[in-house]
Amino acid sequence: MMLYRLAILFWVLILIAACGSPDPVADLMRNRWQLIEINGQPPLTGQQSITIIFTTSDRLSGFSGCNTYGGSYRLDGATIAISDLITTFIACSDPIGAQEIAFHQALQAATHYEVNAGVLSLVDDQGAVVLRFQAV
Repeated sequence: MMLYRLAILFWVLILIAACGSPDPVADLMRNRWQLIEINGQPPLTGQQSITIIFTTSDRLSGFSGCNTYGGSYRLDGATIAISDLITTFIACSDPIGAQEIAFHQALQAATHYEVNAGVLSLVDDQGAVVLRFQAV
């Protein structure tokens, strides 16, 4: 009888562990993200979608409209700090060029992140969503 109770307890603990909340950090790094909103507006469409990829080594990279970029990020719970952005130097005309500058500014302004149902939101210190991405 005691063995039976231990077996039941074991399976209950396994089920509880399996039903735990998803890990937003794992979701952040598991996906390639495509921009769907910048400062409350849909992005301008160019030849290629604006993207971001987070790696497990605290590095990020992507395409920002005309140029590829890379940088560093640091996480602490739901807090994010993006820094050391570098880009290639391909000239692009407005309005795509202006959007690219706004995108880099928004990345560096982000202080919090949230991953919910395949959508990554980057939020500034005022609580405004500055960038929103869809997992692809």
